[in-house]
Amino acid sequence: MAEFPSSEPQLTSPPSQPGYRGRGRGQPDQRRGCGRGKGRSRGSKYRQQQPTWSHWPSIGQYSAPLCPYPTAPVPSPYPRPQAGILGPAPSPQPASFQQPHALLAPQSPYPYGMLLTPTDLGNAFNTMSLQQPDDAWYMDTGATSHLTNNRGIFPKLFNLSTPQVVLASNGTRMPIHGYGNTTTPPPHRLFTLKNVLYTPHIIKNLISIRQFTNDNHVSVEFDPFGFSVKDLNTGHLLRDAIVRALSTRSLLPPLLQNHLSLLLRYLLLHGITDLAIPDHPDNGDLERYKARLVVNGKSQEVRVDCDETFSPVVKPATIRTVLSIALGRNWPIHQLDVKNVFLHGNLKETVFMHQPPRFYNPSAPGYVCRLRKSLYGLKQAPRAWYQRFANYILQVGFQCSKSDNSLFVYRRGNDIAYLLLYVDDIILTASSERLKVDIISTLHKEFAMTDLGKLSFFLGVSVTRTPHHMFLSQKKYAEDIFHRANMTNCKSMPTPVDSQSKLSANDGPPVEDPTLYRSLAGALQYLTFTRPDIAYAVQQICLFMHAPREPHFSALKRIIRYIKGTLDYGLYLYPSSPSQLISYTDADWAGCLDTRRSTSGYCVFLGENLIFWSAKRQPTLSRSSAEAEYRGVANVVTETCWLRNLLLELQCPPRKATIVYCDNVSAVYLSANPVQHQRTKHIELDIYFVREKVAMGHVRVLHVPSSYQYADIFTKGLPRQLFLDFRSSLSVHPSHALTAGAC
Repeated sequence: MAEFPSSEPQLTSPPSQPGYRGRGRGQPDQRRGCGRGKGRSRGSKYRQQQPTWSHWPSIGQYSAPLCPYPTAPVPSPYPRPQAGILGPAPSPQPASFQQPHALLAPQSPYPYGMLLTPTDLGNAFNTMSLQQPDDAWYMDTGATSHLTNNRGIFPKLFNLSTPQVVLASNGTRMPIHGYGNTTTPPPHRLFTLKNVLYTPHIIKNLISIRQFTNDNHVSVEFDPFGFSVKDLNTGHLLRDAIVRALSTRSLLPPLLQNHLSLLLRYLLLHGITDLAIPDHPDNGDLERYKARLVVNGKSQEVRVDCDETFSPVVKPATIRTVLSIALGRNWPIHQLDVKNVFLHGNLKETVFMHQPPRFYNPSAPGYVCRLRKSLYGLKQAPRAWYQRFANYILQVGFQCSKSDNSLFVYRRGNDIAYLLLYVDDIILTASSERLKVDIISTLHKEFAMTDLGKLSFFLGVSVTRTPHHMFLSQKKYAEDIFHRANMTNCKSMPTPVDSQSKLSANDGPPVEDPTLYRSLAGALQYLTFTRPDIAYAVQQICLFMHAPREPHFSALKRIIRYIKGTLDYGLYLYPSSPSQLISYTDADWAGCLDTRRSTSGYCVFLGENLIFWSAKRQPTLSRSSAEAEYRGVANVVTETCWLRNLLLELQCPPRKATIVYCDNVSAVYLSANPVQHQRTKHIELDIYFVREKVAMGHVRVLHVPSSYQYADIFTKGLPRQLFLDFRSSLSVHPSHALTAGAC
């Protein structure tokens, strides 16, 4: 449940503006085979919080009426059926009226002599309001029949021959006054709603998923922000279909202790939408919802009152670096979750809202309400929350990193702590258990937070830690990709990309559903968080997201088939010293068939742990392979300079120069040769940049044989055996790779 701001609305004049690799990579000939270890699933606790509500205040003429429904459930003489996600299977109905269920036997008398029509409303939408219900329709996976409170939507209302009621999950009965057919209201796409039950006492209009999909021959797909409707015949997304946010609250009228203040009653009716975002453990089970308040924000204009709308998030390389250091020093790693994160922000801008019709001031019809606190949906909310958190964390002794704005470092004597912030998710590691507990206690004093215990699941990544290693896996996320692509039972492939051919923008016919292609390509991009072995293949298919064709889709499916065969694989981190950075860089000269641009790839190791990698097409043409390779060297030197600064802020300065391995002899010589040649003047900036770092002793560029050039896996398709060797060198292994004896 949400914790809401208690500030009251203020009336003011309207504004003038409208509103991986293995160990021992110090030398190129030191290679290691499969690693060690065994992963385990995360067992997180049930964390749904129950708030304590204050009594409904008497504000002028508004007060709480008596609840017209029983406060305790009325027991039913019949066992309640177990419903699936779409509710119980419907039973055959009389032709006169297609009832969702008829559970009462004729010989069993029931109170009021009514026939019950049960509808599972326990996890449907909440209406914390004493005002008239809204006219919106909401999808309900548990409802077995459409329900409405609006008599006017029916062209013709049919009476029931037998009195009937809707039975809610807690036993409350709501009488049915009739039924009829209607359609969804404009401006959305018109859908047919058959046999809609007219129930005046219900507060939200509900659409039964089962009836809706059967009557309109469509499918409904839910996501954390709402749902989408697809045509079953074509599989295309109906873009003008209705979309509503999800919720987990009750449909029953409010009890006295659940009522909100005057401001929040207005917001619930006219200023916000109730949105619930699920948290998933690594096994994919839904454990809890977070209630959100989302403001309409009709008066906001970009570059007028929303100049700064960003919310800095921590970089993946920073996360892996901090985890590697904490693992090497055997520090505890903790995870925290901030409740209702955007409600903590204070607005610096002036944001106005229309006067609510139910609380309209007739003496000041042109006045508006001014919003003091940030809410979900405000463009300023992410920036306001980050600024609020950063200001407080700096006051308690942390310092904000200049390399990553979402990294905060605490240093007092021998005590060191790192805090990573990703919106409302926090990773905290400290040099001692006492320091960690003190920091958590300090944060609890300022923010409502949930202590999730030891780090086990963060941003969709499962984290398994043992004394000898840490295993990062996205197995559940990969399984979701299989379901989305309808490839759950597909055959596996040994490699993610074909080594014999390359993709072109004009090959083959266009795909029938480019939206699905883009969706899957984007999902695979996030999978590279723990799977560097698919980085090049994913980079290639993402080049054609603007106009995908069938060969591109085939390449995408090959990646999914490869993941199918390596579902248990993930990235291993080992306890090691963060004293040196070692990197490998390579370039595929003129590899793009359409532009003849080169593809650069590199990977960076901190000690024995792979912490950074990239596969990217170069922005300009290279006239020679040496030029392409040298641009790749300049790119990896740029990233290692950033990593050196990051390590310096983490109080772990590298003791040795960064090693850059390149398999092009000309590029190696150019990095140290002080003579400027006429043929290299067009890459002069890259030349001077790398030479300067070499002269300062920060970087050493060395040659490595191609058989040990691990960056090849980021620039081209490789033969099977070479690909498997390089994948193992990047510390990508299955969860059961480590032997039991080693642990």
